[in-house]
Amino acid sequence: MLVVRDMLDNGAKTLPTGKKGIMFSSNGMRTWNELAKDQADAAYAEGTSADKTVKRFSREEAVEVFLPQMSFLEGTDIKDSVAMIGKAYCSDARTVASVALKLGWAPMEGDEAWREGIRNDVKLLMKARPEAT
Repeated sequence: MLVVRDMLDNGAKTLPTGKKGIMFSSNGMRTWNELAKDQADAAYAEGTSADKTVKRFSREEAVEVFLPQMSFLEGTDIKDSVAMIGKAYCSDARTVASVALKLGWAPMEGDEAWREGIRNDVKLLMKARPEAT
């Protein structure tokens, strides 16, 4: 809503763009590892995973596991694909809602709402699986 309001009121002149325009919403700081653990817990709770262990991958292992699943990378230079997988799955990045906070956004929910959102996402993904229909 804040982005649309800024676009309508200011012609998006005050919105950051490019790398500075990437916006996260968060009720705190999260690591990708914490997100993966929350996703694994949700999948386990839904019965779609027999284990909720999160495994750390080397870049090479991640490429071997994930590249065949990423059809959108077909035709991409293999070096670029490997770099993207390394950044997406082998990094220790943290996300903070700094851009959204500067726009005036404020979290209204806590950690349990965060986990509930992940559980809802897992439920929706499981329903959308081709074998579920």
